Amino acid sequence: MPMTIMPPKKISLVLAGSPQLAVPAFEALWRDGRYNIVGVLTQPDKPAGRGQKITPPPVKVWAQSHNLPVWQPEYLPSWLTIAQEIKPEMIVVMAYGQFIPSSLLNLPWLGWINVHGSLLPKYRGAGVLTAPILNGDRETGISLIRLTKKLDAGPIIARRVIPLSPIETSGSLAAKIANEAALMLPDVLYQYAQGLLVPKEQDESQATYVGLIKPQDARIDWRKSAVEIERFIRAMQPKPGAWTMWDGQRLKIIASEVADSAGFRPGQVEHINNHLVVGTGQGNLIVDKLQLAGRSVLSGEEFLRGYPNVVSALWS
Repeated sequence: MPMTIMPPKKISLVLAGSPQLAVPAFEALWRDGRYNIVGVLTQPDKPAGRGQKITPPPVKVWAQSHNLPVWQPEYLPSWLTIAQEIKPEMIVVMAYGQFIPSSLLNLPWLGWINVHGSLLPKYRGAGVLTAPILNGDRETGISLIRLTKKLDAGPIIARRVIPLSPIETSGSLAAKIANEAALMLPDVLYQYAQGLLVPKEQDESQATYVGLIKPQDARIDWRKSAVEIERFIRAMQPKPGAWTMWDGQRLKIIASEVADSAGFRPGQVEHINNHLVVGTGQGNLIVDKLQLAGRSVLSGEEFLRGYPNVVSALWS
């Protein structure tokens, strides 16, 4: 009689994530026949938007569309009993947003595997989308690590390099990371589970840390150079959005480019060849798109036509 070959056992996974960034990778794992998704951990529903309507995180919406169990603990240690009951072999984390306590960290025998959006040990912390753009890096990437108690310091299972374009924004980089994670995870996690990939300790001497930028931190400092401010605007786009003050109003700067013209005073606004040009600490900046609070997005030329009194004003 011919020998029957049994299919390999599926790896049981819990997925832990919250924003849209995690959805493509989770979808790729859900579609892969080597995995059994037993449920999803995500943040509690929270108020969002102008109306502060209670809104579920995108990962919850995705999980419900696939009829997957969803857990949203306010206090993660309270999930321990459930975790002990379902006994996942691995928990895959991508932008979950909660600290993993020691009581849970060693529960799955394959560990908590985190998808981090940088080439670790560079850029540990939450500001992985903004930091490489602010610093003018030519590339960033994804690191797959096994979580430990120390922030983003776990051993590295695999890394993938992501080139950065000269017009990269945090939004476009997030899309690249989401796409690369979806391509990378299914095979890499399976190889790791089979013992084919051995995690390697990080070089602590090379570690750097970057924090999350809050809305109040996104104010433009016109004393900086045009090159630095142009990067800053891209790094803040789409959230939290770079802004400045004019005529008592908050003005969001959405897109810009470094100008060739001679420099004006920092924050000084001028009209040159149908461009809205602002002086900086070194050189000038052409503002291509901007938006007053509660108003539509306008091009620099449209803004000059609608608000001619902006010329010769000082933004701060």
